[in-house]
Amino acid sequence: MRAVYAHFPMNINIDGGGGKIEIRNFLGEKRTRVINMQDGVKIYRDDAVKDQIVMEGNDIDRAGRRSFTPD
Repeated sequence: MRAVYAHFPMNINIDGGGGKIEIRNFLGEKRTRVINMQDGVKIYRDDAVKDQIVMEGNDIDRAGRRSFTPD
């Protein structure tokens, strides 16, 4: 997955050993979006490609889902 933006640069932080991602300044919003990965799915940055995030796990259904934590 790639983080693409044109006007509002997003800040993406990966926390919790690859189990949680925080997105700041999404479309200029002031709130922080927190997404928890499903069990067995890890997320990390790909250092070879700018703004690329890799989600990997044994179950493709779990890797495609996320747990959104609303404010």
